[in-house]
Amino acid sequence: MSDIMCQEVPSETLDQIVRVYVVLESNPIIAADLIGTLETTFACRVIHAKSLLQLSEELSDTDCIDAAFLELGEEELIQSGLDRFLRSRGAGLILTRGEQPSDGTQPVGATILVRPFTEAMILDALKTARKSAGASPPH
Repeated sequence: MSDIMCQEVPSETLDQIVRVYVVLESNPIIAADLIGTLETTFACRVIHAKSLLQLSEELSDTDCIDAAFLELGEEELIQSGLDRFLRSRGAGLILTRGEQPSDGTQPVGATILVRPFTEAMILDALKTARKSAGASPPH
């Protein structure tokens, strides 16, 4: 299993709860950037998978997910059914493949993290995804 337990515990009260994040990313360098940012910012458990098949196996016993960084486009996300599965566990969705639409809109219920990204961009996308996870996404 590819779980990564986080070492650092931030001082803020809300961050004392161990969060669960998902990183679906085939590129090891990009995965390391995402995981590293999450590890240094939150007390968390990160579930990393390189493929949808591996991810479904890794998530079989996970009931609550804070957010998911997915190397998918909006169409792939919807066709896979992963959007419904992750949302049912409370996850905010962040798509790391694709470009921001020229009109500035976001995919329904997901946040776009445009590559190349910085740590600040990762945390901003996470904040936006959490807000959208709080609302009931349309289906």
